[in-house]
Amino acid sequence: MKPNFIFGLTLVLSGVWLGCSSAPKIHSTTPITIYDGETLTAPRKLQNGLASLPEVYAWANSVLGTNYPLETIHADICQNGGDDLFVAQPDWGGTGGNLYLAFKPTRKGYRFVGDLWFGGMQIISPDSRGRPRLITFSHRSSGSTRVALCYLDRDGFHEIMGRMLPSGDGPHAEGKDWLLDAAFDFETGKPKNLTEPMLQLVFGDPATIEFSGSIKAGQRFEHPFGNRFIFALEPEQYGWRISVYEKGRREDLAELTLPLHGPNPTDIEGWHFRNEDNTMPNDGSVNVPQENRGFIFSPEVGRTINAPESTNEMTMDDIDRIEAFGEGELKITRLKLSPPQLQGTANIERMNFDGKLTWRRKNLESLYAVRQGDTLAKIAKLSGMTVKELYAINPQMATQHAPGSQPVFHPAVGERLLIYAPTQ
Repeated sequence: MKPNFIFGLTLVLSGVWLGCSSAPKIHSTTPITIYDGETLTAPRKLQNGLASLPEVYAWANSVLGTNYPLETIHADICQNGGDDLFVAQPDWGGTGGNLYLAFKPTRKGYRFVGDLWFGGMQIISPDSRGRPRLITFSHRSSGSTRVALCYLDRDGFHEIMGRMLPSGDGPHAEGKDWLLDAAFDFETGKPKNLTEPMLQLVFGDPATIEFSGSIKAGQRFEHPFGNRFIFALEPEQYGWRISVYEKGRREDLAELTLPLHGPNPTDIEGWHFRNEDNTMPNDGSVNVPQENRGFIFSPEVGRTINAPESTNEMTMDDIDRIEAFGEGELKITRLKLSPPQLQGTANIERMNFDGKLTWRRKNLESLYAVRQGDTLAKIAKLSGMTVKELYAINPQMATQHAPGSQPVFHPAVGERLLIYAPTQ
């Protein structure tokens, strides 16, 4: 498969809402960009939609740290004839991705609406609130491509969910690279129609919750979510361990968060926030995660991945599959440590935090090999789908009957169909 993610098409997308009849207008909220570790707020003219085109390029050059002419892509994210701009440093181009700054024309100039990293992108239908949505693509040298589902709101672009997908001609990509083909025609560089059933197969109809909490040493915290899972902080000697459970099971679904060896983001311990001799705050001499902790989870952990009886070694494909199901963030907002003691080990006495969890409400995809006696109804029922949904996520089936006619596809024994993985 050719990962030539064209930039022109890639930009079919971005401008944004001032001018989108179904999208919110920007008034008091101003998108902020984070570049090279520094948070930047756009100048007042760009906040208010009064900047001239030369001022757009001057500010973009200052953010990107270059005096060279910028790569400009014209887009129409609202698909209403708008001429929105995405600008980037051209020397950084490629399918691996680039930082783009997006600007929306107004009657009096241009407004900055947000920044986004991508190698390619495609506009899709707006969400239920009328916000523009898009899919971004970034090809990785490891033979995989990261795809992300995003939307544009008053404060800029937001990623709903992302995942790594195998790409290329390797055996590991078989049965999965069609997900990329469904969005892009790599031969012509033109977007394809990515239907809602396909979107749900890729991203699983994702849900997100946010919560806050406060906890003292020795206490346990838990927060149920999705009518199926439990986020927990399990007390340990010097702090807590982040865990995710499925109701009725004991396995920690977040236990395979990377790295598997050494300090892990799921372990929150007092010594992480002190220097080596435990007399001062951590000055960087102790290389461990700090206030922001990210983790991944999936109900497949302990079942199809890293099951107790399994003899298979863990692979990065397994990690990608876990990440494709669920991701979490925990941000420590306040921390009280035990008093400093030379060469001692600090423990956490009290901690306040904010949490965010994003997960699929639909199972991940799986390949099903048709068996003797199988029918489409039987296969659909196996994965909790209707026959119509089975057709929608297997494009090769839709081409085997006349438009408007009843499906006449009869799967042959051994043929492989994409389905939702059955719940264990």
